[in-house]
Amino acid sequence: MVQNQLKGSRGLVEYSMKTQILGKKAWTLSVWEDEAALQDFVQKTPHAEVMRKYHGSTTRQLNGRSPVPKNEAEHSFVSEEVIQY
Repeated sequence: MVQNQLKGSRGLVEYSMKTQILGKKAWTLSVWEDEAALQDFVQKTPHAEVMRKYHGSTTRQLNGRSPVPKNEAEHSFVSEEVIQY
């Protein structure tokens, strides 16, 4: 659901997803061209519903403090989200 939303989102540079089935956790790391694109994504369904339902936590960083090399995404915003289901 959210993966399909990510694939079609404006301003998405790259993303990765990880799940821990036994620990019932899921992580998403996404890199965005700008904060407006990130905000557009997080406010829409299904992402918004999943975060509400599972009380997800989000960490956002402007590139420079992020794990993304500047030469790959000079003006990127990084969002890391975790849900426990």
